Amino acid sequence: MKRIAFYLSLVLVVLVLASCKKGQKNLFTPTSSGRPYEVLVVVNKPVWDRPAGRALFDVLDTEDEFEEFVAKNSKVIIDFFVKAEMNRQITLLKQKHSDVISTKVGSIFDCDIWVPVELANYKEGKDFLWASTNRATADMNFVMYSYPYTDKDTFTKDYFIHKRDSVMKANIPGEREGMYMATDSMFVDVEDIVVKGEYAQEARGLWEMEGDMMGGPFVSHARVDRANGRVVVVEAFIYSPDKLKRNLMRQMEASLYTLRLPNESLIDEIVISGNIPEEKIDTTSRVK
Repeated sequence: MKRIAFYLSLVLVVLVLASCKKGQKNLFTPTSSGRPYEVLVVVNKPVWDRPAGRALFDVLDTEDEFEEFVAKNSKVIIDFFVKAEMNRQITLLKQKHSDVISTKVGSIFDCDIWVPVELANYKEGKDFLWASTNRATADMNFVMYSYPYTDKDTFTKDYFIHKRDSVMKANIPGEREGMYMATDSMFVDVEDIVVKGEYAQEARGLWEMEGDMMGGPFVSHARVDRANGRVVVVEAFIYSPDKLKRNLMRQMEASLYTLRLPNESLIDEIVISGNIPEEKIDTTSRVK
């Protein structure tokens, strides 16, 4: 019964998302307070009181059981909402993306990726590409770099921070000498995820400009290009000191899932769940 309730709850999520059509009166009306990962659902009481409207809720006997179920499965439900939104962004990117950046990614890395057309400015380096909207605020940025794949210890938190800092220091300087992008190591979370059925390392955290007051959030995917014996990293970071960053980050994060390694197809949709293939065994941090 609990398994049935779980899948029905996901159906409930789909119903909420489907209720977004303008001018259509539905059982659920999604809205938001603007806080990250929060969705408030306003119930249309006359429709809710009908037998069909109560069917999903009545799978669980009481409101307490429903509350307990949601609490236990909160991460899955949140992930479902987030992935659904990113799938929407991927669909938009498929229809309209920067051909210039796609061409640059192809020539430098023999890969492909879809990023928003607003990222019209770019800088190239050795095995490195940085594209940006170059705005004073609500500035969206995409970074891609690669390095040789040595062993499974490559995918540790310390190794990621060490490699990211070395690449950013060499390629993203500040306005004055001695300024460069760095990683705030206290606020970095690393997680194993699945992209196209293969292992990937996702990192989230905060970046800062050493010697300056600039900073903001970033998210990155590190994937193994087995055919060429290298690790390919794609990253999105935002600079927006006076505006909310969540929607900008979601839009840019969706781009990361569209990365096509050599001999791969572009992804049209994010798989909601999946088993993570084992890519690393030793989780002991080791900086090389």
